Amino acid sequence: MVQTVADIIIDMGKHGRGASASLRWLADWLPHADHRTLDENDLVRINAYAGDANQLQELLGTIAPLTRPVWFEAAVIAEHGTEMVLGCGAVPGPNGSLDIGFASYAPARQRMIGPFGPARVTTTGMARPTGVTDEAWRELRATAGIVIRALLLDEAGKLS
Repeated sequence: MVQTVADIIIDMGKHGRGASASLRWLADWLPHADHRTLDENDLVRINAYAGDANQLQELLGTIAPLTRPVWFEAAVIAEHGTEMVLGCGAVPGPNGSLDIGFASYAPARQRMIGPFGPARVTTTGMARPTGVTDEAWRELRATAGIVIRALLLDEAGKLS
């Protein structure tokens, strides 16, 4: 059986000691999320929409409010040919907002990047959480854009 990024996070969260707040947050809701694996065609469609969360937040109001968490995973080739599995997701927040999280895993190196989150996205923007590093903030902003675009495409029936 192939282990997903979500499986790794959930497993790491069970052992809790010394786990970051982001890891614990993700591990708490991932078992209850709708899990979606994105293929290459899905990624092409997602990437056809430009912008991160700050450019796309106005579209958040056009997405039906989430009734439960959602988690997307995709295998990609990163810089220098590193095979990675990216995971990103959202939990429904108040007033149609989303709380966003991200993690990636390089199986060959057995290395996790992140997890990062939560970061709240509303129809008026995305506020940087206190204590978040510049790297984590870049990842969370990009992740929010991916999640919003994926939800738009999913609602339109355009994800596989």
